[in-house]
Amino acid sequence: MLNITNEDCMDLMARYPDKYFDLAIVDPPYGIGEDGKSNHSRGKIAKAKKYTPKTWDKETPSIQYFIELKGVSKNQIIWGANHFSNMSPSSCWIVWDKQNGKSDFADCELAWTSFTTAVRKFEFRWQGMLQGNMSNLFPRSSSHNLAQYSYPHQLQSPWHHFYKSHGYHR
Repeated sequence: MLNITNEDCMDLMARYPDKYFDLAIVDPPYGIGEDGKSNHSRGKIAKAKKYTPKTWDKETPSIQYFIELKGVSKNQIIWGANHFSNMSPSSCWIVWDKQNGKSDFADCELAWTSFTTAVRKFEFRWQGMLQGNMSNLFPRSSSHNLAQYSYPHQLQSPWHHFYKSHGYHR
């Protein structure tokens, strides 16, 4: 059964015992001020929508967030971890080559992992509104198929407990 909630991640993690989730995939705010205000003027290849500016990306998560995340899950994948100075060493980073070409968007995105395998590279075009074919990339669910590509073999069997977050709240 899949249970989706919309709440503060700290509140959610507090309800679960240690190591409850087999894997947590998170993409917390990077603290770089990417609030949507200038999104419409960045790329030149595809026309972007003008979004209402938000305030969710002004700060990085607290150290307590990372402590809780590592406590409630056996393994973690933390996207944007290159923006966080408090990450412990890892031999297995995931490098997402966005195949941007010449633009002011980042060429790659990095994810820190708790795994001990080698660094993995994943190629998929993502330049703002210009994207690769999502149906080929994620035929069933983005997390599951990217997991089959990137994660160690022991996690490729069906997961009983899986935590995915694309946000963070204080």
